[in-house]
Amino acid sequence: MPQEALTVGLRTLLEARELVLLVSGESKANALRAMLEEPPDERRPASLLRGHPRLTVVCDRAAARLLRPRRSSSSDRAVIVLGHREPAVSAEHRISDETRARLRRAERVCRADPPRAVILTGYTRTPRGLAEAEQMKAEWRLPDVPALLEAAGRNTAENATRSLPLIRAIGDVRRVTVVTSAWHIRAPYFFAPYRTLGLRLSFSWAVHGPWPRMLAQELHGVRSMRAQRRRAMTQMRLPPELALPATSERS
Repeated sequence: MPQEALTVGLRTLLEARELVLLVSGESKANALRAMLEEPPDERRPASLLRGHPRLTVVCDRAAARLLRPRRSSSSDRAVIVLGHREPAVSAEHRISDETRARLRRAERVCRADPPRAVILTGYTRTPRGLAEAEQMKAEWRLPDVPALLEAAGRNTAENATRSLPLIRAIGDVRRVTVVTSAWHIRAPYFFAPYRTLGLRLSFSWAVHGPWPRMLAQELHGVRSMRAQRRRAMTQMRLPPELALPATSERS
């Protein structure tokens, strides 16, 4: 038990930009079920937090043992949706129509084969501090598919390496589907190292946007993508047992 603690009320919690609730142990199973599955009630204050737009619950199997299984609970797949913002074209620090097309494509993919979770990626922040990933979560329309946020990657190479620890933390994921735009020809190269960890990698393409301009930008970036991936891989932090083979740069 901590020697010092800060007590806050529901109003303060609900005003927070993001809430992360950690639950562990069999003794919390009833409370967690009441919070997530029973009707919101003032007698169960934690249940009132369900209305928060960015609530993430992290629990172990013992705490989750009484929760109703979701359709995707046994899935071995995760879906990654890459955010997009085009400088000088997209509204400042706002997700683009390209991103929204990717979200709608990802929703179709998830309806057809519900994944364990979807990872929404994007770094650029609004003046109020909302990352692209947070904006994407606000527009995600499948409440039964948990959405995790990767808000640290500044480009596709970093989105790939920073999503990987989330995938490993989910556990039992064997397949990864990346949703991006059809003109995004560098994406397969940035995600290729996933295969060295035994992950089956696939892509689902959203057809949207001004193809000639976007494809030209992609082709312009081909010369630097090897250095980008090497730098992103170097910065990635994984436990030693999950370290990528040194030869992965050849993939």
